[in-house]
Amino acid sequence: MSLGDAMKTNLKELRQSRGLTQLAVQMKTCIEQALLSKFETGERTPPTETLIRLAKDANMNIFRCWGGSGINKQAFYDLC
Repeated sequence: MSLGDAMKTNLKELRQSRGLTQLAVQMKTCIEQALLSKFETGERTPPTETLIRLAKDANMNIFRCWGGSGINKQAFYDLC
């Protein structure tokens, strides 16, 4: 699975696991619902700034957006 595929799947799963609709995420982050939909379908890839906004404002773990458990966590933290 590519990073883009993992990201689109994870964004939707994270949003749903918090009981949020795309509209609710839009209200928290000011990211338009249509754009959120494109991120979740893989039509668009969110830029890093948008992922940070989702992590901050919608309480979505940015590490899980990028693929979470499929990445060696220590190697990921070493990059940061």
